[in-house]
Amino acid sequence: MRDRGQGRIIGVEISTEIWIGIVVTFFAALLGGGAGFGYALLSAPFLLMIGLSPPFVVTANLTIGLITRLMVAWRLRYHITRNRILILLISSVPGSIIGVITLTRVDESVIRMATGILVIVASVGLIYSTSRPEPGPPIPGGAVITGIFAGFLGTTTSLSGVPAAVYFIRERLEPARFLADMAAFFVSVNLLALGMLMISGAFVSSALFPATLLWLPGALIGNLVGTAIGRRLPYTLFRTFTLGVVVVAGILTIITS
Repeated sequence: MRDRGQGRIIGVEISTEIWIGIVVTFFAALLGGGAGFGYALLSAPFLLMIGLSPPFVVTANLTIGLITRLMVAWRLRYHITRNRILILLISSVPGSIIGVITLTRVDESVIRMATGILVIVASVGLIYSTSRPEPGPPIPGGAVITGIFAGFLGTTTSLSGVPAAVYFIRERLEPARFLADMAAFFVSVNLLALGMLMISGAFVSSALFPATLLWLPGALIGNLVGTAIGRRLPYTLFRTFTLGVVVVAGILTIITS
């Protein structure tokens, strides 16, 4: 992250990127709350675009995702499919390890470009998954494959939720179970990913303070407002608009990488 102090909070210098991040995370949570998915999918490319490092963005997004989803997981705890989440969590371990190695050894510009490409591909995958009228045929080892990819994407780009969202949408879970399993998945896999980052030395403490401390209130408010707006607008329209923003963000991330 560039060292451009533009203000202080309780003696800590706050850079321009952190202030801009407040706006980015609010709107990412607003659109993600309305569409029902995609906070990291929206925030990661924009946060990378303004000059924050991949380890910084990953640490902040995983932490915010953990906190916001923890409340949902507790509220919907009786709908959680525990065996499914356990399989996904165990399967994500090797992916997380490979992801940490990638994050610490691959050039940041490559990760930025890869993030841009991934969010575009993910958008297409989500559009295709949600447009299917019936559940897709079972994929042998689908949960294991999903866990591996989720672990890898979580520690490299903070996009651990993308494989799980595609997998759950494809399974056509009922709404309460979908939200519960997604929340439980985020809590468990994000905890694992943050632990991996700490062990590897890729964890960025300044992403917690002041960044996450300043970004979290806006993310919580944005999520609440987005959820309220999403209930009043045609879901297809809101989802299409959100995915359109994601695609634009992905393209801009590739260009600026």
